[in-house]
Amino acid sequence: MNLIEVAAARQREYDRSTSPMERKDRGHFGTPGQTAAYMAGMLDIPNEPDFRLLDAGAGVGILSAAFCQVVIQLPTSRTIHIEA
Repeated sequence: MNLIEVAAARQREYDRSTSPMERKDRGHFGTPGQTAAYMAGMLDIPNEPDFRLLDAGAGVGILSAAFCQVVIQLPTSRTIHIEA
């Protein structure tokens, strides 16, 4: 299971435990896994060993997870500091 699948499972758990109205009131609109993967693939990853990422809309963290999934497939290791 990859990081996107883990976050998508968390999203499904959250959706089951809350009503659509409650999610709307909280401003939570979950990003589908395929969309998160597509968006993460569009980011320009710095060629630095240590960098920061701002996930301003972090709900269950699927966009951050998708970005990390891209980074772990790179040939060199990176340290990512995520502000969510």
